[in-house]
Amino acid sequence: MDKPANGYPDMENDMGSEESGSAEEESLNNEEGPHPDHSALSWVGTLRLGESVYDDTLLAPLVARSHAPRACLLLFLNFFLQFMVLTRVGAMVINKFEELEDTIFGHTGLCDSSSMQDITEFNMIGVPRPPADTRFLNCVPNEVFFMLDWGKLDINDDGYWSPAEAYALTEQYNQSQSEMTSTLSRMVFTLKASARMVQKMSQYEGNEDAMNQANEVRSMLEAANGSLPKSVYISQVEPFLRLCLLMDSRLCGNAVFRRSLNRSVFMNEFHMSAFHGSPLPFLELSPRTAGKFRDFTQACPIIIDIVCPSFFTVTYEEYSSKRKEVCGEPSTETLQLPASILTSGSDRMNQDVLVVDFAMFEQHSGQADIAYRLFLLLILLLWVIAMFEEYRTIIHWWRVLLGTPIDVTILEAQTDEERTVSMKDFTLCYRCLNIVFNLLPRTCIAIAILFFGARYLVLSQSYEELMMNSLALTFLVTIDEMIFVAFVSTKRREWLGNANPLEVKIHRGSDTMIACLLSECLLVPMLFITVIAYMSYEYNRTWGKDDVEEAFRCICQVSGQRCMAAQVVGGYPTVDDASAHDGEQ
Repeated sequence: MDKPANGYPDMENDMGSEESGSAEEESLNNEEGPHPDHSALSWVGTLRLGESVYDDTLLAPLVARSHAPRACLLLFLNFFLQFMVLTRVGAMVINKFEELEDTIFGHTGLCDSSSMQDITEFNMIGVPRPPADTRFLNCVPNEVFFMLDWGKLDINDDGYWSPAEAYALTEQYNQSQSEMTSTLSRMVFTLKASARMVQKMSQYEGNEDAMNQANEVRSMLEAANGSLPKSVYISQVEPFLRLCLLMDSRLCGNAVFRRSLNRSVFMNEFHMSAFHGSPLPFLELSPRTAGKFRDFTQACPIIIDIVCPSFFTVTYEEYSSKRKEVCGEPSTETLQLPASILTSGSDRMNQDVLVVDFAMFEQHSGQADIAYRLFLLLILLLWVIAMFEEYRTIIHWWRVLLGTPIDVTILEAQTDEERTVSMKDFTLCYRCLNIVFNLLPRTCIAIAILFFGARYLVLSQSYEELMMNSLALTFLVTIDEMIFVAFVSTKRREWLGNANPLEVKIHRGSDTMIACLLSECLLVPMLFITVIAYMSYEYNRTWGKDDVEEAFRCICQVSGQRCMAAQVVGGYPTVDDASAHDGEQ
């Protein structure tokens, strides 16, 4: 059969000749579809064989049965290699998503979802109060947030937080992180120990405020018999709680620059009590200050690294350690606070502060940028386009193997070993075997490659990684061609090169539908809509890329409007917001 320049048979001439055929043929053609549509739809039911182990397995057994085992062996080798690589890629994708979600979210993760009712106060400045239905990220142990609300601790409102109330609090909230009775006992023990140490320290012998505070707090705790009096909570616990929410002493400078915490804020909370000077745990750990709280950036690390772990259970230390593992290496820069906001000499000591970013936060924050989103969209578009060729070929395969063959010659025999192959040799049994052992696995693998490949690209965390992953994925769709080039004999290559296209009779309904599906007018918009919808899903779904970025912001920076700890700590939502505000002044 003559072939035009595009490689497909000239169906117009064939159909023209068929019009002058027998009445039986004309009747059959009228059933399949009107003649004017035949030339336009002929390409749908035409399959041109190429250099692939799939095509080799389809043709070689018909040309020479002795080549069938070798062709089938290469086909199964191809499926085995594709399956092994695809299985590994799929496992990597699934494990990566599960690892990310298990580390950050869920029962064993660092963050959980909470409602507005769980937040005791909103101290963030420069932003409106969040809507009532906002879901916040709680990335701090629950025991710290419970301690922020005295009303939640003192259930019977008698002015004491008792062991019985601590146990009831644990039961009420089904607390699996730690027993609040342990938190209570640790706080009482720590405060008693601090009071005793201050009483014995020579640095405070002449300090009346320090000694009076130590004597009074110790006597109140001993009289409370294991409970925590409200007055002791206000003077000795509450001033430290907002600092304990930071969980990393390297964030002290960030908190100061964001106007979240400074000496004035800390001392204002302490001075709400009847005492003067500084809380007992700080006096014990900083005897050289003579009881004066002056340099906040020097005192902040002491509080976070020593006082907070002594107040809370091992869960607090576990969260702190995991947080450091998750956030990665820090990068530090010096920023300067505006002189206009420094109202005291002690505050002016901290005009220059060290602000820290962490590697994993920067990485995930970069993925939220519009530039990275557009680049990811481009790579996903190119990946889907690369897969379109395979899908078009698969559609033609299904159409030809499920259609009614036309009696045309596919390959003329050149030697005694070969057989002349025509479409009538593609019997129903032979086509079913190829569907089950050739086409169906190929289709499933192609779908899996597209799905896991797209998710694999979405998991990329930088421009370089995205480029490398996209190049690596092209290896998956060319395994069959590499095996063909490496192992198929020259003779079988010649058969495929000389073979005429496989053709089946036109079926107007199905061919019209396939032609519409494969037309560029539909494919191009469908491509963009599908990829954009998938990207939107991956970014906006629950625990998607946007949630992950917010979670890393909350864990590593204690910032962001959806971060519960950041709302309580207060100040501007992020360091960048504070810098922008300073730039406007």
